[in-house]
Formats: sequence, C-alpha cells, structure tokens
Amino acid sequence: MARKRNKRMLSYYAWYRKVRTPKFKQVAVMHGSKLETTDPVFIKAIQVKNTLKLENPPLLSENRLRFNVVDKNNDRVIAKVDKALNIYTLNDEYVGTLYNQFKIILRIIAWLVISLAVILLGFASVQQTGFFTHAKDVIISEVKEGQANIVTEEFNILVDPYGNKLIAPGRATSYYFNLISENYTDTYVNLTFDEVNEANIPMRFRLISNGEYLVGSANEWVSIDELYAYDLCIKAYEEESFRLDWIWVDNDGFDTALGIKGTDTYTIKFTVESFFK
Repeated sequence: MARKRNKRMLSYYAWYRKVRTPKFKQVAVMHGSKLETTDPVFIKAIQVKNTLKLENPPLLSENRLRFNVVDKNNDRVIAKVDKALNIYTLNDEYVGTLYNQFKIILRIIAWLVISLAVILLGFASVQQTGFFTHAKDVIISEVKEGQANIVTEEFNILVDPYGNKLIAPGRATSYYFNLISENYTDTYVNLTFDEVNEANIPMRFRLISNGEYLVGSANEWVSIDELYAYDLCIKAYEEESFRLDWIWVDNDGFDTALGIKGTDTYTIKFTVESFFK
C-alpha cells in the first residue's frame, strides 16, 4: 500500500532568513513580513498549481500567515507563506512546502547525540566488565554412569586478551557463563574456584544465578576459599545462567602501586563437576 501524503515538498530550503536550492544557491530573502525574490525559477515553482492527490493538505486558515512572497522584479505579491513554511496562491490554494533546514539540522544533532550516548554507554560497559561481558557457554556433556564429568576454565581477570586493564583497586567487574546440559535427565553440578595470586591481591567474590545470590549478597563479598556451590540441578537439555562478580576491595598504597604497575596477574580457575543422582 502506498503511503498517504499530505504535503508536496518543494526543492528549496529555508535557513537563517534565506531560501536556498539544494546546491546552496540563494533564491529569496526574508525581510520582516516579506519573502523577497527575483529568481525566475523559484517564482515559477511557487506558482505552479499542485496536482498531487494529497490527503488533508495544509490550509492557510489553520496556520498563521508569516510572509507575503514579493516578486522584486515588479514589487508584486505573488504568493503567501504560513508559519509552517507552506506556500499558497493568492486565492489560498496550497502549492507546496519549503524544507525547514533548521529542523533538519536539529534532527541530525539529535541523532549524533543519541549515537554518541550509545557509544559512551557501550564504552562504559566495556570499562566496567571488559571482555567478560559476553557469556561463556560451558557444555555439560554426557555423564557416564558412576563417573563425574569435569570441565575447567581459567583466565587472568586483571586484563583482557589485548593487555587492556579491566580492574584496579576499588573497582569491580563480572564474568558471565552458562551451564548447558546435553543430558537426557537432570544433571547435578558442583562449582569450585581456585586462584593463582602471587601478588596477594585482595580479591573478593560473589556468585549469582538467575538473579539469586548463591554466594555472597548485594552487600557481602567472600574470599576465594568461600566461593563454591554444590548440588546445583540443571534440567535435562536446559541451561542455567551465572554471573561471577569480583572486586579489588582494598585501596591502600600497596594496592594502588599494583594498580599503576599493571604487570601483575590474577588467574582464577573454576571447575564444573557434573554427575547424576
């Protein structure tokens, strides 16, 4: 279905008390209540009767008159313009509409502001969560009867793969992962965590699944020794989502020096042990 139109747009732009062509040629100037022109092409364009079938075209009676268009070749009024830049004949018949370049520029500025805001939000997200934002899928493969299936993952939580720092004293970030069951029956898992922390960086943690705290709370963080969860049930052919938060809790001179140095590593390793009951 064709889109219904209620205006005939003319190829002229009103901007800063002037009317120009798309190539920026000036064809008319606004003086007080007059729009003055000597351009023969523009004069002809605003006097050509509208032949388009428009639905509810603008009416001069609904919009306040803004300009009388004056042909300066003979000082004769040839058309009318309302405050919405709609042009009418002297008999108040609608001819067409000028583009409002000010509104176009405002739309472009608004689009740029929105785009910049989206970029800044994305940058802030990267600063907060780094390359761990996208969830890691951990497949719980078939468990043999009487034997546990063990999967391990490990990573340096201080920097991303490109060497960019993700965390420093006083800052927190997160790691997301999904446990996906490929088993025909309910599978149970134990999650345990370990660290390689040669610099003795004081990290604290909490573990969340589906919006509920498994370890820690909104106001409580635990050490790596307290970070574990046992007997978690993963339904057959389903998945559970998890978020591991950590924070560099202290901010004394030692920690700050480590943060500035940026050469130390903190490797965390988590193990998923799956089994049937």
